[in-house]
Amino acid sequence: MTSCPVAATRSADRRSSRPAPTTYWSGRQTVSSVPTRLPSKRRTWGRNSARKNQHEKRFGCNVVAAARGVEQGADHEAHRLSLIAASSLYLAGKIKEDETVKIRDVINVAYCTLNRGNAPLDLNDEYWSMRDAIVQAELLITRTLGFDLNIDLAHKYLLHYMKTLQDWVGPEVWNSVPIAKAAASYLQDFHHSANILKYKPTHVAIGCLSLALQTYGIQVPLTDESDESAMWYKPLVKDFTRENQWEIIENVIEVYKHEAFLKAA
Repeated sequence: MTSCPVAATRSADRRSSRPAPTTYWSGRQTVSSVPTRLPSKRRTWGRNSARKNQHEKRFGCNVVAAARGVEQGADHEAHRLSLIAASSLYLAGKIKEDETVKIRDVINVAYCTLNRGNAPLDLNDEYWSMRDAIVQAELLITRTLGFDLNIDLAHKYLLHYMKTLQDWVGPEVWNSVPIAKAAASYLQDFHHSANILKYKPTHVAIGCLSLALQTYGIQVPLTDESDESAMWYKPLVKDFTRENQWEIIENVIEVYKHEAFLKAA
């Protein structure tokens, strides 16, 4: 069966009218494509970026990683605190294997926080520069920490201690005041202070829970405040002392004093 001469001519015309491929340079290799296709870094896709509601554990992991990195020698002049904070948030999502934390969202949150009223960045040169800076800062933090990213947080200990105390004091007393909510709030707010790095996670949990009990005047049954060995936390954490208790409580209260000072200023 012979092909139609007219159809063959039209097909040849269409092929000859196509634009010639353009060569893009990528390192030492060349990539050929039609002009309508951009290099991989420049492709755009429709994704609505939004602020992510981060879990308290990821928040704690973020703060501890950032604070440890800063204390152990991160250079503030070369890497601004805002960049360290954004990179720590991205790194915390990796440590906790939280796939909802995307680097695009971290960049948009950081950019919109520093530039109030501005729209999120498009995929332009500024976006890619900020993205590269966050990745480089992530490497700086991990190297500063000696690639030790096993962060033991106080949250799991606090939950265990609260469950024990709930059975100890009884459901009637426990449900009469928001002890659990107050202790969790103290723990989260304590992460705003670098002093949290001075104490063991178990001590931090006991200190926050002790402050919550004192806030609402709850006395744990079968304990004696005047006797160190008869304190309620001794069966839970044997190396915790009264001095540790008051020191942690004072540091937590100092966080709220500092916040009040900033609001007044």
